[in-house]
Amino acid sequence: MKELSHTLKQELESMGVHLFEIDESNLSKTKQFKYNCYIYDSDKHYTNHVVYIKDIVGTLHPSYEGLSFLDIFTKLKRRERIVSNYLENSSYYTEQLTRDISDDENDRPCFIKLNDEYYVDTGNHRITICKLKEFDYVVGDVTELIWNPNKQKLWDGYIYRGFKLDYDSTNDRLTVFFDDDYVYFDDRTVIELTEFLILYDKISIHKLGFIKNRKLRSQSMKYNYSNASFQFNRVFNKLLQFKKQLLAFHEDYTSSNIIFTLRLLTEPLSVGRNFERDFSRQPLRGS
Repeated sequence: MKELSHTLKQELESMGVHLFEIDESNLSKTKQFKYNCYIYDSDKHYTNHVVYIKDIVGTLHPSYEGLSFLDIFTKLKRRERIVSNYLENSSYYTEQLTRDISDDENDRPCFIKLNDEYYVDTGNHRITICKLKEFDYVVGDVTELIWNPNKQKLWDGYIYRGFKLDYDSTNDRLTVFFDDDYVYFDDRTVIELTEFLILYDKISIHKLGFIKNRKLRSQSMKYNYSNASFQFNRVFNKLLQFKKQLLAFHEDYTSSNIIFTLRLLTEPLSVGRNFERDFSRQPLRGS
């Protein structure tokens, strides 16, 4: 814990917060709020929801993001006034937060729930004090982000095959990048994205694969002229080269590691041998 000023120590003590009793979790950096808005594509809202203090892991406020809750307290805007208000009306930070006896719904703290963790959306001042005073829970409004397992599986499938993805939530557009080209889908339809990936997996990279590929392209255009089949045929030659390059890289990388492993197993380590230097000479392209 970094050294606090005498004034800060006095303010904490006046609210009943003793430095030696502060929980270790409040001295560690809070989590930054990051999520994939393509995969978490819906939400649920709860009013007067019980939120356990131990499950609050961060804040959406850009000035406090990533700081420990003790550091957040030191940087609170109008901190002196907040401490004064607490001393004059502590129930605003206790009874009102734990029993939701507020007449104004805007007085309730608001949270974003991601998986089983909560991030403060509004009410940073009061929640910070609650964390430092180690309350068990508070009552507030919660927006829970809902995970879509089908989209997670699809996203992982593209990444596994070497593609890079970018989702523009403003225009509801998912772009799939490969080498120096890309395809995009203006909606988040799982069916279209799945179809495109299935077509890609059917591309043959063997020497005589051109016959199979010609049939694949013809069938995709003839029986199902969708956006996925259109995009697939538009960039087919580049997809073919992309797949060949990935396979060649995989085989090269695998062979290099097999040779390196065999050499380590067969060559005894001599005294003074620089093992780290030997390892650093191996290809790092797959890392």
